[in-house]
Amino acid sequence: MAVALGLADYLRDPWLRERTGQPPLGRDPAAERRAALQYLAAQPAAWRDLVRGKADALPPLARSARIVVFLIAENEATIIAACLTAISSDLVSSGLQHAAEVLVVRQHRAGATLDDTAGQVTSWARRHDEIPVRLIEVEWPADCATFLPLSRKLAVDVVADRAVAADSGHPLYLITEDADVEWIERGRARYVVDTFDRRPDLDALRGWHLRSLDLLEYLPLFVERLTWRACEFALSGRWLRPECNQRYSFVWNRVVTAGWNVAFTLEAYLLAGGYTTTVELFEDRDLGQRISVMRGRHTPAGFIPTTTSVEWMPFEACSDGRRALAALADSTDLYGSQPSVTGFVAATSAVRSWSMADAIEFARQPAPHALADVLARRKAELLPMVANDRSTLEHMMQAAWQSLGVANMTDVPALRARQQAFQAAARAVAAGAPSGPHAAALGRPGDLALVPGSSG
Repeated sequence: MAVALGLADYLRDPWLRERTGQPPLGRDPAAERRAALQYLAAQPAAWRDLVRGKADALPPLARSARIVVFLIAENEATIIAACLTAISSDLVSSGLQHAAEVLVVRQHRAGATLDDTAGQVTSWARRHDEIPVRLIEVEWPADCATFLPLSRKLAVDVVADRAVAADSGHPLYLITEDADVEWIERGRARYVVDTFDRRPDLDALRGWHLRSLDLLEYLPLFVERLTWRACEFALSGRWLRPECNQRYSFVWNRVVTAGWNVAFTLEAYLLAGGYTTTVELFEDRDLGQRISVMRGRHTPAGFIPTTTSVEWMPFEACSDGRRALAALADSTDLYGSQPSVTGFVAATSAVRSWSMADAIEFARQPAPHALADVLARRKAELLPMVANDRSTLEHMMQAAWQSLGVANMTDVPALRARQQAFQAAARAVAAGAPSGPHAAALGRPGDLALVPGSSG
């Protein structure tokens, strides 16, 4: 199945059906350990054997561990070192180098041609002893279309198995990243640990996404990405969520758990039953959706998911922007012309052969795309997300216009000025400045959670 599941699908899930309305465990390590034992015991025997075998091949998880950063990689030999450096920089700047671990799952399907990704991970780990880096290699069947959720699930389940063995006196948290992350705002991991420790009502935190800053010099890509940041935030407004709105979108009216710059508690993962492994794509969003069902409640009017246990966090991360640039240049989706796991693999492989130098040169050429077309495409994408509600759609587009700070797409000088302010702010954060003072320049919206037209 290439698309995300709906609420009815989750309510038919045997694990979730018996566990809706679960209250938080209160950051109780003993209760978390019991939940891990119950979760692992409920997995199929073959899966338990796979997890145990991979866990036993690794050094023990340190009893002092508070946070594990995990990522999935296939053929990422040219970029994986930069990703590991970015993760390490975040953990060290957070003061967590003695309480953290990085876990890389190098996965592939049988018969695939492999590069030296595993060797690059091992080499990086030998040269850097500030953070322990663990490597798991796994091969899935050649016809396996669900290798992405399976790989994510394997990563976290191995962590859970090792956490049980460590029997720590601390709750454990996880951060999921993509292998093409270029840099991470410093101190993010400390914010994650401190916030989860202080807020036992929270299950997950979602940060902000940037793409390669040099590629955002391409004005259409800048417009496309900046307006999406604003619109995704606006879609998460409280007044649109299931707790307040009967016509909510189960997928979008929430803080969406993406595949990178997202943290979650091991507790929430366990209670929600882990990643769904029957979806080809959007397994990252799936976890947040499972959590909302796990925390949701049955009412006389029907089941209401609970979305308030996932919040935004004010930290930026930047990933390789070549796929986003190529998709815009070809007027295709990020997951291929026909969104699917096959399209995703093909699109990713294609841009890996496009050197960053060539992509930057393209980004600095005069833009052939009409900027008005970029906004029209944005509007068309949003319409099904708001269930064809025109007033809500206009609120989303107002958020898009506010992020750009212009009255129309013909005011290219004003757009260029806005772009330059954005680039300066993003480069300052990449160099180590906190993003808070730059939030407005970065297009991080203010309180768009208010009902349109309300005075607050």
